[in-house]
Amino acid sequence: MTAEELLAARGIDRALIIDDGYDEEPTAADLSHETDAWANFIADIVVDHDAIEAAFPGYQDVATDDLIADDAFVRALWGLEGKLTGTAWEDLFGRYQRDQASDRGFLTRLEEALQQLNVTAIPVGRDAEIPDASAPLVFVDLFLGGAQDGKAISHSVRRVLQVLEGREQNPPLVVLMSRSDRLDLNKEEFRHQTKLLGAMFRVSGKVALITGDTLPRVLMRLAQHQPDGRKLATFLDVWDRGLGEAKERFLETVRRLDLSDYAQIRDLLLDFEGQPLGSYLLDVFDRVLQHEIEADEQTIAAAIDVNKVDLRAYLAPHIAGSSDLQELVHRSIYQHPKRLAVPATTAGAPLSFGDLLATRADIDGTGDLAGHQVLAVMTPACDLVRAECKQVLLMAGTLKALSPEQWSYAAGGPRTPIIIFSNNRRYWVAWDVKDLRTWTPVEFAQQLHPAGTWQPHLRLREGIALELQQRMLADLGRVGQMANMPATFPVSVELLRVQANGEWVAEPLEILGRDGGVCFVGRDADSKPNLRLVISEAACDEITACIAGLDNDQVPENARAALARLKAADDVFAKLEIGLDVTTAKTSFSALKTRRVEGDNVVEESVAYIARHPITVPNAQARRHG
Repeated sequence: MTAEELLAARGIDRALIIDDGYDEEPTAADLSHETDAWANFIADIVVDHDAIEAAFPGYQDVATDDLIADDAFVRALWGLEGKLTGTAWEDLFGRYQRDQASDRGFLTRLEEALQQLNVTAIPVGRDAEIPDASAPLVFVDLFLGGAQDGKAISHSVRRVLQVLEGREQNPPLVVLMSRSDRLDLNKEEFRHQTKLLGAMFRVSGKVALITGDTLPRVLMRLAQHQPDGRKLATFLDVWDRGLGEAKERFLETVRRLDLSDYAQIRDLLLDFEGQPLGSYLLDVFDRVLQHEIEADEQTIAAAIDVNKVDLRAYLAPHIAGSSDLQELVHRSIYQHPKRLAVPATTAGAPLSFGDLLATRADIDGTGDLAGHQVLAVMTPACDLVRAECKQVLLMAGTLKALSPEQWSYAAGGPRTPIIIFSNNRRYWVAWDVKDLRTWTPVEFAQQLHPAGTWQPHLRLREGIALELQQRMLADLGRVGQMANMPATFPVSVELLRVQANGEWVAEPLEILGRDGGVCFVGRDADSKPNLRLVISEAACDEITACIAGLDNDQVPENARAALARLKAADDVFAKLEIGLDVTTAKTSFSALKTRRVEGDNVVEESVAYIARHPITVPNAQARRHG
């Protein structure tokens, strides 16, 4: 399907282009960097007093700083072209005119390129009324203003939010553009402020956007994933609205309870269990609020719709890096650390079921903790406060480095996939069901005393702690839990080729070198480790362009056939965007193959090789692989 056909199929027939290049007049901000020109103009202003007084009466009564910051004054001077002495007007407005001419040239070419794709361009200046807020496609300049500062970016954000208002479940596709080299530095924050999903958002320099087939390629990627992007946008918007409604229903329920009800709960239950009211209400309210969230029909319907998203065709990330899935895992496993400030018992017992203890030195320090131990409290809180509780049961675990080499989904002993210490020191815990320890109440007091060795660090959520307890009890009655998200690790990536003399050379790819990639570590259907390398969309394009630009005389003679196959291997470049399976590439080369049909047969041929971690390859092997 061509770009025109796909855009038509998705109903993308109009595009707002929001750019100050469409403005007919400058503002004071556009001239804010003309410091010297303003100084000279103010110094000689009496020379053109009559013309300026006629255009802006009373200008002499306004302070200089206020005058040059006044949009009306700047517009008045703009209308005096050819009426001021010497080069005063040119000195003030010459750069603005040249920049406008450059932007107008770009905008004209962009409009023409969109017209070729059967998309009608709708020009919009920085403050002009938006004529069609329902347009399915939006191009917006990062800096709406000549100052190109934070205020200009904020203006762009506000304009996009105006278009998004009321369209949270059906947002437009947005392309952020600029001629500034600060585009890369600001793109992620721009997306965050506008609350745009990555699948419906792209970033491009203005020159690059109208060069070659960049525009059709960008729009095809956006259009291809538009339906799935809308499903996710709807889910997030419905969830947001549902939280507010769930909160109101929750408060309506809990406000029915008064102090007399809480007194009865204390007398009939809490005194016996040894749990204070505040801690108990936090536990109960958590569950009641979750119940109300689950009662929202729109939230449930949107979640069902998200199930229909085909994740097999997911995009390479357009913005370098990836969402910190490990942080989400951490929050789903542990209560917030501030929760530990609420006493879990009324009898002074300093711990609760599921508490993880670490040494004070480990918690307060900054060093590497790999190989150090933590302890998990496996005795229920209600037992901790009773006189008949003679011993408290703890299970020991060992901290392991959270890295691709150490991470595994393979079957083994119980584990906690992440634990975070100060300075973002991240580990996972390998629990030893045979390393069980008991402390008497006296030992408890000694160990947790400010002068003691151990102190509470985090508290597992009840379901997680219960599963760990069940695993400790020989895996009997195990309670199934939500699968943990894949671990993600940033990695550096290089593209190497063999020169005509057989020596390795790394291609100097700017985007790939800067952004690198992200490794997702998961498991396959047999619970075996699975590692996938994902690089950004821009890096994919850079690699594709690099390979397309290689000449035969840049590689050994016996590798030229392989180079030709690689250039023609569309399926390889598709794999590059989806992500490369690098599970078997840990110690040696893993072949990247292309498939082609010859008659009734499917032929697979190796066209490139992948290796994890820096490895040394003899030149003879390099020549053999080509």
